Amino acid sequence: SGADKFVGTFGLGIPNFRGMGQQLSMNVDIGSERNSYSVSFTEPWAFGTPTLLGGEIYYTNRVWYDDYTEGSRGGSIRVGRRLSWPDNYFRAYVSYRLEDNRFYDFSDDYRLAYSNRTKIQIEYDSVIVDEIVTIKDSLIILGDPLPGSLERYSEDWFSASTMQFSLIRDSRDLPEFATRGSILSYSFEKSGSFLGGFWNYDKHIISLSKFIPIIGNVALAGKVTYGVVTSGDDSTILISERFTPGGTGYTGIVRGYDDGSLTPDTTVIRFDTTKYYSTADISGDPDSIMVDTIGYLSTVRGKYMLVGNLELQVPILTNQLYLLGFFDIGNSWLYRKDINLDDLYKGVGVGFRLVIPGIGTLGFDFGYALDEQINPYTGDVIQEKGWKPHFQIGTTFR
Repeated sequence: SGADKFVGTFGLGIPNFRGMGQQLSMNVDIGSERNSYSVSFTEPWAFGTPTLLGGEIYYTNRVWYDDYTEGSRGGSIRVGRRLSWPDNYFRAYVSYRLEDNRFYDFSDDYRLAYSNRTKIQIEYDSVIVDEIVTIKDSLIILGDPLPGSLERYSEDWFSASTMQFSLIRDSRDLPEFATRGSILSYSFEKSGSFLGGFWNYDKHIISLSKFIPIIGNVALAGKVTYGVVTSGDDSTILISERFTPGGTGYTGIVRGYDDGSLTPDTTVIRFDTTKYYSTADISGDPDSIMVDTIGYLSTVRGKYMLVGNLELQVPILTNQLYLLGFFDIGNSWLYRKDINLDDLYKGVGVGFRLVIPGIGTLGFDFGYALDEQINPYTGDVIQEKGWKPHFQIGTTFR
């Protein structure tokens, strides 16, 4: 996929383990950005009732957008059941996860972006280059405290004790490329507090998808997702539980932009070189002074996210090959007060989906970014308007 690059998957599944419909599976994923090992078991009819009971143990190493590497090891159990009220389209799930997390191999840009620092300025002594030019350097570290300090990320293993509740209403006529129906889902995740563990946060995600038939099997699909993660102490929110929309990333699809790029920005370090063109004008005559600014932009994962998707799905071979036209919009923010619909990034484009038996759905999209990404501190363009290719596994409405 666009986020994990190339991954080789080796799996062994027993779909009717013990002859009672249970499923036992073992999977190994090996790639440049992600390596994982897992064993899972699912009982679809527990205690003689239509209750799903499952469990998994796993170990994963994942590189996130070249910013850092996350290691996870642990296990989870899950209970789920189809409900008869308000109608039989509803399903509810409760899960508990106990795992250790480790973060390491941070890029310098990312570590500085997440450090809590106060603003300091270091000015070096003036240096006479020749008789008419004097250069004075200053180093400014912009450090208004940012949520998610890495001071506590010592590359050690820290425990996460997490419960999740999910409620889903799914009335689609097909699991993929539906032509009518809808999906409404809400999930609440609680980590830490009375559950114990180092990490401590609350996470809410609500999503609504709607499928409208146009002509025959041609359908218009729309989706909107809103997410928020909060904590009394921002440094105890798992970095990987924050939001990074953009491209075909995990938390929000906005094609036309780099994966995980639509996040709050900060200029981490700025070097100002002040050149005085005459020693007589060191007093500060604006006409004789030139300031060169050199800095770099780093991203900080958001605590609030809003993403919308609109797709026209045209079947070329029903249930096998589809052409798409799409419009995406989204962004993420650090604080609720910063949420502004004018800050949403927009992208349009075309693509296709190919269903390969035994492998799944593969897709390729060409997205056009309708908005430039601008460094709010220097005014430099981070990403210009233009086309960007995206490869993904699965569909947008997953």
